[in-house]
Amino acid sequence: MLEFRIDRQKLERTEWAEREELPLQQGEVRFALERFGLSANNITYADLGEKFSYWQFFPTEPGFGLLPIWGFARVIESDNSEFPMGMRAYGYWPLAQRCVLNPQFLGGSSFADKSTQRAALPAVYQLYQRWQQVPDAVAEARYALLRPLYMTAWLCADFLRDSAFFGASRVLILSASSKTALALGAALKRLAPEIQTVGCTSDANLDFVRSTNCYESVHSYEQIEQLPKTATALVDVAGSKDLLARVHQHFGDALRYSGVLGISHRGELAKENDALPGPKPQLFFAPHQVKKRIEQHGQGWIEQNSRADWEDFLQVSENWLEAHVETDFASIQASYLSLLAGQASASRGLGFELLPS
Repeated sequence: MLEFRIDRQKLERTEWAEREELPLQQGEVRFALERFGLSANNITYADLGEKFSYWQFFPTEPGFGLLPIWGFARVIESDNSEFPMGMRAYGYWPLAQRCVLNPQFLGGSSFADKSTQRAALPAVYQLYQRWQQVPDAVAEARYALLRPLYMTAWLCADFLRDSAFFGASRVLILSASSKTALALGAALKRLAPEIQTVGCTSDANLDFVRSTNCYESVHSYEQIEQLPKTATALVDVAGSKDLLARVHQHFGDALRYSGVLGISHRGELAKENDALPGPKPQLFFAPHQVKKRIEQHGQGWIEQNSRADWEDFLQVSENWLEAHVETDFASIQASYLSLLAGQASASRGLGFELLPS
């Protein structure tokens, strides 16, 4: 099979490489990747691959990593009677033609991968859903693209609400044109309508961001110093050292929380030891909030409480996001490199379909 290998020390160095497939062991199931989305969220997995062990989920040749992606796959070989040939599933896969799991149903349509090498890794990335809907390339590409972004954003909104917004009456979101930021704005409107949401973006993206109606107000980066110094919680999806410093210096003690949710401006993530006024920036890691909510309320609480919000966001996204599906390996590689360089269009969603080989 072919897999998309990334040099872990030089992320722009990539290759499609062949890998010999091993026979299945007892209870294992081989899935063929069919459709998936690709966004800046996947680039974050690569950027933080060492720090948060993203490269450990799907090991490959030494020095290389397989990019984690979210999408749909089909069973093509099985040593587990509960996973028949042709069964489809949505979840977390490597960017490769095929993937072997050791799956175990948890009840209903949910199952988990029990592979030994992933036992110590965050459980949220090892949960899958049997997918029984009628296949549709564009609809599934949109789902695969937005679902992980929205859930990360929803969990961040849930964390902020659970923390009483650290005493803030407003949430300021940097890189407001990114899909994760748009999802956060939409989630906050649903979870905490009393909190003002303010998006900041570049001049080039102002009209687009305003057209999404995901924020109460939208401003350009040049207007940061003109924002009122009221109690504010910052969520930085840009990862720009300069932008982060400007917000901290402008708001000072009025800044009640500073969270980093993404790094759309690659290579500029502020150092943890930067001496900035106000609270120390903290990287938000969604699995921590998942673990907390499961311990508090049980396995199904997040799904039950986020379902309506997610379905609304998915439907509304059709007004501003064009889902585009491509089918060749060269396009996947080119799109990855474009995302890595920060050249992705805010209004265009990248979906891919791997045709059977």
